[in-house]
Amino acid sequence: KLISVLVPVNDVEKVARNVLASPGLQEIGAQVHQAWGASSAAEAYRAFLKPRMADWTLYCHQDTYWPEGSGRAILEQLAAIENGRRTVVGFVGMSGAAAHGLCLDRGNWLDWPATENATSIDELAVILHRDTELQIDPALGWHLWATDMCLQAERATIIRVPVHHNSHPVPEHISYTVPPAFHESAKVLRAKYPGIPIRTLCGEIA
Repeated sequence: KLISVLVPVNDVEKVARNVLASPGLQEIGAQVHQAWGASSAAEAYRAFLKPRMADWTLYCHQDTYWPEGSGRAILEQLAAIENGRRTVVGFVGMSGAAAHGLCLDRGNWLDWPATENATSIDELAVILHRDTELQIDPALGWHLWATDMCLQAERATIIRVPVHHNSHPVPEHISYTVPPAFHESAKVLRAKYPGIPIRTLCGEIA
């Protein structure tokens, strides 16, 4: 198989109605692997590494839904990548101060251009080659590890393939705030890359 799917899971119903129900993954026969009980993105990925891995791994959140046609579009985009070992692929993120990607996020379309020069990728969904030379840093926990990979990579690409992010919507009278773990990960990332501007969809890391 050309692509496998890895999903860290803590809610069986959420993964069932999103990833497992996605026509975009079914149309390409993608096998979904569920990772339970991992303490970090790195731990979940290491546990998944097996000889039967496909050429590429779609590493995504359990609340992502892949609409019809998205799987075929992903394969078309991957076919054009020459050096997968030094490439990270994402679906939403940043290049400098510009936003990129195509995502139905909590009922609102984020409709931005693609880029081959991403400086930050949201961990919502990331694609890595089986033989990637890039490392998921366990010190980053569940946050900002894909942005770290952008800073490691020879090529960091955000493609315009639609994905639905079906996380719980935030009521209009409540301001969304990132969890404390995000700020802890931000401190780790900031220390790894001193003096480099790091802008994410959740704001700039000072």
